[in-house]
Parts: sequence; structure tokens; C-alpha cells
Amino acid sequence: MAEALTRSLGVERESSFLRDNVPKVSVIIPCYNLGQYLNEAVDSVLSQTFRDFEIIIVNDGSTDEYTNDLIGHYDRPKTKVLCTDNQGLSSARNNGINIAEGEYVCCLDADDKYHPDFLKKTVDIMCRDGNKKVGFVTTWVQTFGERHFLWKPDHHNPIRLAIENTVHVASLYRRECWERVGGYAANLAGGYEDWNFWISIVAIGYTWDCVEDTLFYYRKRKRSMVSSSDIMRGQLFSTIVENNEGFYRQHFKEILLEATNNWVKADKGLNDIATAIDKVFPAGTFRRRSLMYLAKRLLPLLR
Repeated sequence: MAEALTRSLGVERESSFLRDNVPKVSVIIPCYNLGQYLNEAVDSVLSQTFRDFEIIIVNDGSTDEYTNDLIGHYDRPKTKVLCTDNQGLSSARNNGINIAEGEYVCCLDADDKYHPDFLKKTVDIMCRDGNKKVGFVTTWVQTFGERHFLWKPDHHNPIRLAIENTVHVASLYRRECWERVGGYAANLAGGYEDWNFWISIVAIGYTWDCVEDTLFYYRKRKRSMVSSSDIMRGQLFSTIVENNEGFYRQHFKEILLEATNNWVKADKGLNDIATAIDKVFPAGTFRRRSLMYLAKRLLPLLR
């Protein structure tokens, strides 16, 4: 499998210099034992009204016989397959992007789907941004599977992003952003690597935009990676803060004001932060734990 990775890297990198028709968008689809859903994900990309794209499926060392057999014989338009040893979701995405040719990238999990206009509407925003200030574009989300609800992510609000992930995983972004932040962080093997990724991009000065239309379909499953991540949320959040400590330190007061809905006032002093958190948030909630963690870690730096 490692040989397949090396061979693919060489061939795809060379081809980008030889061809004029380099795709505008690269859609990366990591897959680990999710072959039963893969065709739905690929079909949703192949159905896009915006046609200038490539698909790169990354088989991240699947152990499921059905998945390996399907991907081993996969032959779909605009689609390449990369097989690697199991390295985790962050590395799978990074490996796919390493051989991608698009100016814009989006990572679609193998069990999720796009609306046919997803690329058209997100790429349009990027192309109209002549100053390249917009680092990524998100959209509204409809869940399906075991739970059904509509999620409307925020427009640019970096302070709120610091305390909760307000950008969906499959949002479109500039490849240059991925390059500048060093890709998806490998130290978040338990999850939330996309949340960390969005914060890292915002921390270096990019903004984002949101298409107010339901263009992404997120599958809710009992044994999904996100469900497992929620169990480890406190530990993963602490890693996100460590990865982006400069951002959290710079915006600490604003983050707390946002989180507590202005219960903590600037003239009240930072010494009352813990008391305000204690009053506002019930014991045992993630937001309370995360804010207490921030206060404990960063308050000494601000005195």
C-alpha cells in the first residue's frame, strides 16, 4: 500500500505540469470501512452542476472486505483512488490533498453527500473574492439517517468559532490555506480535526462566508467518529487550544464575553471570570468545562 501511495504521488504531480485542463476543485473522500456508503458520496459529486472538479478517494487502510473489493475495482469518471496504510482521518485528507491539483479543496466524508449546487455556489463566492480574504465557504446542513434536523452555520464569527464548531466539515477552502497552516493536525486522532483546521485558518487572518442554502447532507450514525469525539470532547478541546494558543490568548476576553452572553463585562475585571462562568453554566456541561479550562490556562498570561 505504501508503494501505491508513492507511485500515485509521482504520477499525479507530474501530470499537473503536463496538462492544461487542471481541475478547479479537488474533492477528497477519505474512506475507512465505509464502502456501503461510498457510491452515494461519489454520485453526489458527479451530479454537481459545476463540472470543473476531480475526485480523490483515499482508502485509509480499510479492513472491511467489501470496502477493499469495491475500491480495488473502482472506475468512475473524474475519480482517482489512493490506497495507504491506516494513518487516521487527518493524514488521509492530507495524503489526498498532496496529490490534488485543484485551487480549491473540500473533504467529503464517505458517508455524506452534497447538493448538486454545492460547488457552483461556494466556488462562485471564492471567485468573486479578488483579494483572497475568504479562506473557506460553508453552507447550511441537513442531517439524515438516524436524526433529522437543519443546521444553519454562522457567517464570519471567529470568537464564536473558538468555543464551538460553527463550520461544517465538508466546506470548500483555498488550497493555499491548507498549505499555510500545515494541513490537518495529526495530534487530533480522536476527532475535531476540522474544527482545529478552521480555527487555524482564521488565526492567520482569513475570513469565511456562508451560503444560506441547504447544500450539504450529513449522515447521523450511532457509531460515527463524531459520536466518539463527543465523548472525548474535553480532551480534544484542550488540544485545539494548545494548537492555537496564540489565537485564544489574543481573543480570550472576547471569547468569554461571547460565551457568557456578556455576563462578564470588560470593567468587571478578569478576576471575576470563574465566578461568572459558575453562575451562567450548569455543572457538567461542555461549555462550562471548556471555559473553565480556558480561564485556568490563559488567565495567568493576561495578568
